[in-house]
Amino acid sequence: MPAASHGLVQVLLLDSVSPRLAAERITTTHAPALIVRAAVVTLLAVEIVALCLETAAAQADRLREFTITANECHFTPSHVKVDFGDRVRITVIAEDAPHGFVLKAYRIMKLAAPNRPAIVSFFASQRGTFVFYSNLTSDAVCVDMRGRLVVQ
Repeated sequence: MPAASHGLVQVLLLDSVSPRLAAERITTTHAPALIVRAAVVTLLAVEIVALCLETAAAQADRLREFTITANECHFTPSHVKVDFGDRVRITVIAEDAPHGFVLKAYRIMKLAAPNRPAIVSFFASQRGTFVFYSNLTSDAVCVDMRGRLVVQ
């Protein structure tokens, strides 16, 4: 920075109209205020970056756990909602008979039987609404045994 002369400080600012540099003179009484403003802006920027990194780390470690009961050709609950990036763990409990649990979008196919729950784990890496269903349909009513996974 050029030396102060006649009580004025030379400050170089980028001209917003053209890419050339323009020299502007300000009084030395304004210089401390500019330094304080620059420090505040820098601290705010550091805080914002830290908050973003902390949020991203928290989401990466977020585990969402659900228990879905399969009974009388119905899944309960039949609607599961998670956020993109969540780790998901679903325990499927068959109460009355063996039931399948298929979630094609995530290439999952498991069998749950009474006293033998099926556990599926995956990373919610696709946004959208996905159907899960039972592939064991011995009964016409069980053909409609479906639920939805929503990844926001």
